[in-house]
Amino acid sequence: MERHPARAPRKSRGICRRAAFERLERRSAQKRSAELVELTAEMELCIPDPRNGTEADESELAESINRFLAKLPAEQRVIFLRRYWFADSIAEVSQRLGIGVSKAKTTLFRLRKRLKKHLESEGFNV
Repeated sequence: MERHPARAPRKSRGICRRAAFERLERRSAQKRSAELVELTAEMELCIPDPRNGTEADESELAESINRFLAKLPAEQRVIFLRRYWFADSIAEVSQRLGIGVSKAKTTLFRLRKRLKKHLESEGFNV
């Protein structure tokens, strides 16, 4: 069988490129996983564990959160939703809204505290 030297570099380029894409995908998956853990940890402090309730409780919780969000000023609502609904990083949220990272962090911290109080006032055990 005759080997074609011109094909060897093309084949090795394809192998290297595929390996690079696989490595990039693994790194991206690890980053997404770390962000998900961070988001979950933040929300665990102010939302009751859904495993302890029924579907009706989950529906009531969703309605309560919607009432909370409806009362917020637009900027605060967007910050909250971008972070916890769209899973944007704090840097992405601050860049999107043209605010500082520290302002985004502070706003999110205060909103979580307010959400916890709101839920407790509506009878949820947080």
